This record gives sequence, C-alpha cells and structure tokens, in this order.
Amino acid sequence: MKWEVEDYLETLKNPNAWFRQAFEQKYVADKILADVILNKDFIRSQKAKNDFTKFSGLWANALFHYGIGVENGLKGVIVKNQPELINFEITEDDVILHDIGGKASKNHDLYSLGCQERGGGRVPVSRIKGVSNNQ
Repeated sequence: MKWEVEDYLETLKNPNAWFRQAFEQKYVADKILADVILNKDFIRSQKAKNDFTKFSGLWANALFHYGIGVENGLKGVIVKNQPELINFEITEDDVILHDIGGKASKNHDLYSLGCQERGGGRVPVSRIKGVSNNQ
C-alpha cells in the first residue's frame, strides 16, 4: 500500500500528468465532434428523423470532455507554479485530494469564481485585464 500512496502522490504533484490528462480529454472531445457530430451522414439522419436528441447528447458530451480538459490543464499550471496549493490528506490506506489551488467548490461558473477571488461582488468588464470598452 505504501508504494501506491507514493506513486499517487508523485503523479498528483506532476504537472505533466495533468497536462497529459487534459490533452486526452481534448482528444476524446475532438473525436466525438469529427467522427460523429460533424459526420454528414449523421447530420442527415438526424434531419430526416427530425430528432436531434442524439446530436444534443453527443454535443453535451464533447463539451464536457473539453471542460474537463481545460480544468485539468489549469490544475497542471497550478501544480507547476504553486505546488504548495495542492491540498491532500493521507489516511491509513488512502490519499484524499481535497482541492488544488485553494478553492474547492461545486460552482463551475468561472466568472463567479473570479469575482470571489477579487474579494466578492461583480467586476466591471472595463477592469478585467485585456478587455477594453472601446468598440
């Protein structure tokens, strides 16, 4: 069991492991899009049946995989640049990952989380770096 814990911790603290997972999730999403959703025969069959349930489900799955890929990539950046922000606990027979980056939340609204990081409240678009009000 000791070896498994050490192996897990080594992987957990390796940014390249997180980046690898990010690219694997992107690959899955790309395959769903290229091989299924954007396939002309699939689109024709959906139009012919006038039922886009499968299309919607596959689209949602592709977006899910892209989202997990982005999340894992961001975790890799945190692990690489601020490894002290990996919050885990070693129990008698397990390693429990609590969070990476100091914020464990069920909220996946990135704008909302960004506002919380700035001390709460809404941040005017003009104050977000790289965004200009000039049209």
